[in-house]
Amino acid sequence: MPRTLKINGVTLYGDLADVAARISPEDWDYFRFADTISDLIAEYMDKHQVTKAGLAERLGTSRAFVSKVLAGNANMTLKTLSRILHHLDAKPEVKIVSKADKVQWLGIVTSEFRRGTVRDWWRAMPRSSKTTMLIPSDGECEKVEAA
Repeated sequence: MPRTLKINGVTLYGDLADVAARISPEDWDYFRFADTISDLIAEYMDKHQVTKAGLAERLGTSRAFVSKVLAGNANMTLKTLSRILHHLDAKPEVKIVSKADKVQWLGIVTSEFRRGTVRDWWRAMPRSSKTTMLIPSDGECEKVEAA
């Protein structure tokens, strides 16, 4: 019988399952966090039409470094993250919550029209358990409960 390990709904087999089983829960949290940060930077760059080469030029670094960051393979310091955001003319919005909390973020909603659209969509979505979304508005976050 092949060795298997199920992580977040994905089943791993054989040697990969063995390696994954040796990764601590703390390291899994780090990998997910690094992946999330990388994805957010990539989405921001895409939305603002900033290329990897363009960001590398702004940072005074190589395109390979930017690619490494966006792949989640760079062990970024807060200083490096701050430099990247500075050169993207962006700022982070951080919220730390309990892992048990069911708060979900969809991203940054920048216009009043889109806030209304997202708010209406979120309220209409059926949920098996009560979930909440926070919509930034004029420096405050509006708490919107799901249906």
